[in-house]
Amino acid sequence: MHDMKGRLLTYLCLFFLITSCDSYIPYPALAEEDALIRLQCTVEEADSAVVYVSKEYMITHDHRPSGSGREPLNSSLEFRVNGDELGFRNVRRGSVDSYTVAHSFKAGDVIEVFCSVPGLPDVSAKTTVPEIPQDLVRDFGYVVEDNVLKGRIAVDFDSYSNLHLSAFLDISTLTRIYVDGVYDRSTSDGWDRRLHLTGRGEWGIDYQLPKDYVGTDEEGRLIEETTDVEIGFSLEILSDELYFAQLHQQSSPMSPSSYTNVKGGLGCVGAINRVVIDTFKSDAQ
Repeated sequence: MHDMKGRLLTYLCLFFLITSCDSYIPYPALAEEDALIRLQCTVEEADSAVVYVSKEYMITHDHRPSGSGREPLNSSLEFRVNGDELGFRNVRRGSVDSYTVAHSFKAGDVIEVFCSVPGLPDVSAKTTVPEIPQDLVRDFGYVVEDNVLKGRIAVDFDSYSNLHLSAFLDISTLTRIYVDGVYDRSTSDGWDRRLHLTGRGEWGIDYQLPKDYVGTDEEGRLIEETTDVEIGFSLEILSDELYFAQLHQQSSPMSPSSYTNVKGGLGCVGAINRVVIDTFKSDAQ
């Protein structure tokens, strides 16, 4: 009986100890070994890429040493494409360094990044800009019905099931505004819209095209707005590294450091390739 009372008293003491204070066991003083370099870079078929370098501690922010996270990194970087070292423009802002590399990246380019920060382990990462097979698209078509753009994009899924694919509408609009029949001004906008899968390797297109507007303003003036739209039907392929990094962040957003392809560090260096299959213009109807 006394043993049971003793165990019960011990459990109650532990319970109140745990629930009465936020961190009843003090964290040890941090050393540089408790932090790692984080690299973030997404390379596309474009004219430049940016590498972001930062330091990440391996325990929560509340227990970092005083002033940590604000001191300069003094990092150094080496960026290679197909074995050739490229130059870059470096911007240091507080505890984050960014390196802008001017280069016309293309499919098949092998990207290698090497980085060092005083007091931290050196890191490196590698990725390849994905290739898009010429025979990837198996079926594509669209029609306009009642001002709605409808269609379908299908790829050869059986042959290319290993690719990390998404389909998009790349949309740009130009709106011309007339007041009492006289041209007043124009506005433009651009964005992309991810299409939803409708089957294995198939995406459906269902987009309401913008309609022209006619009305009056508070002063009784006639307002007319005509909008032209241009839509690119595109496919996007992610490199393995970027796909797994995004997949993990979607399933476990509170621990984005769990996946990394940065050897000796954290983060992700990955690549994207996007190809436009066809283009639709509303003024071509």
